Amino acid sequence: MLIESGPTTERRVRTSLGFLMVAVFAVWFGYDGWIGYPEHNREEHLEQLAVEEREQAANLPVYDSVTEAENDGLAKALRQPNLAAQEQALERLYGAPPSFRGKAAWYYFGPVYCVKIPIDGGKLGDAMPLRLQKTALDILLQKGLAIALGIVGLVLGWQVLGVMRTRLRLDDEGLVYRGRGRVAWDDMKSLRSGEFAKKGWVDLVYMRGGAERLLRLDEYHLAEFVAALNQICERMGFENPLSKNEPVAASG
Repeated sequence: MLIESGPTTERRVRTSLGFLMVAVFAVWFGYDGWIGYPEHNREEHLEQLAVEEREQAANLPVYDSVTEAENDGLAKALRQPNLAAQEQALERLYGAPPSFRGKAAWYYFGPVYCVKIPIDGGKLGDAMPLRLQKTALDILLQKGLAIALGIVGLVLGWQVLGVMRTRLRLDDEGLVYRGRGRVAWDDMKSLRSGEFAKKGWVDLVYMRGGAERLLRLDEYHLAEFVAALNQICERMGFENPLSKNEPVAASG
């Protein structure tokens, strides 16, 4: 006599779909946070330039130092007496030269902020700062969701692996299931089936090391649940909950 069982198709499908759904959303949010939203802001930077200048600025540098928090320092830098002094002050402020020098204006581009400074009479005029559509909070939220869902995805992936590796073996020497080691026929003492009608599982009571232990058999988890349960009940003389309308606990 030999009965071998893997997981049910329903369980494989459900756990796999849950994992795939979480994984897809994790990738989606991750793409937006690290690629999509920054690229959207980069395109918005280019829109500030004259059409004929955009091709030249296709790979423009973006500086983390260009933020709204530097506006006071920006105003102070632009009060310098000439263009050279203004340029030096701006480089000290942002730590870099302009992202782009246009014919009519200079531009400093940050991840979520843009500063346009028109050229007026041989000097830099008043700055025209712009908050970009995708804010720092928007980007952080996308990254946070991606990381959180990634962690959930790892947990679900581990569960999927466990489901796919589910194996039950019932033979003349006893039962092997869930890494518990072999449960010999002589060690099987009773079958608790009080929850079978509602939950679809039974608990096999067996002895090991002088103590009573339980091994749960679930019809949702095992493709050959019926065959295995029938064999255990027949061989041990337990009442079979499959043959009763109102199953009750049975013992041998």
